[in-house]
Amino acid sequence: KYICILTVILAVILPGCNGSEPANNTKPGKNILPPEDLNVCLQRPYFSSFMPYDLSFLNDTHVYSILYNTLITTDYSGRLISELAERWTVSDNAREYRFTLKKNVRFHNGKRLSAKDVFFSLEQLVVHSHERYRVLSYINGAQEFIRGDADHVAGFIEHGPLDFTIKLDKSFKYFLHF
Repeated sequence: KYICILTVILAVILPGCNGSEPANNTKPGKNILPPEDLNVCLQRPYFSSFMPYDLSFLNDTHVYSILYNTLITTDYSGRLISELAERWTVSDNAREYRFTLKKNVRFHNGKRLSAKDVFFSLEQLVVHSHERYRVLSYINGAQEFIRGDADHVAGFIEHGPLDFTIKLDKSFKYFLHF
């Protein structure tokens, strides 16, 4: 899955990294490419990884926002708005977050997004980023999954292909902003 995505991304990005000068059809003193050309080059230390859990530089967040979607995001005023989740609810004790995914969200290969796909991505985040983002350890069963004592995170509960809950062991009112 990752190899396919990475191959497509590299096929789009790397042709712009050939080191050649832009076509000489701009006015003297200006280095502007014609609108039909697009050259993009991302190289270290300006971009660290295509893995969302590998965030190292501020530039990474911009690239990730182009490549990946989140369940919810914020608008320019900081209010939570829908992205992949059609709706969500939070329990009174801020320990259960129930999401319903939008219908007909598809991957590049046409496969529909499901709760299982979200769980896979979140499990990768839990395993690779639990030390950086302490809030991940609040998810029920995260520690057992990280240690290898469980084959899934117990706090990820599927109610249907588009409906799931994330349960926390500890209340964290800013979980949705994470």
